[in-house]
Amino acid sequence: MTKLLTLSETAPILNLSVITIRRLIKKREIPFHRIGHKFFFTDEDINTIISQSASPVGGVKNDHT
Repeated sequence: MTKLLTLSETAPILNLSVITIRRLIKKREIPFHRIGHKFFFTDEDINTIISQSASPVGGVKNDHT
């Protein structure tokens, strides 16, 4: 069974505040699981969030060189 992490457990992993994570949830910009009124995240959710926010190495590629 996959372990579920709470908002307060997830925030330091993502280096975000709990308030910021709540805003992202409200906008449905990150994957999450809701049980009752509480939000939870799996390791897979966290990896998805990290991969979605990662920028390419070397910055943005400029095709107009």
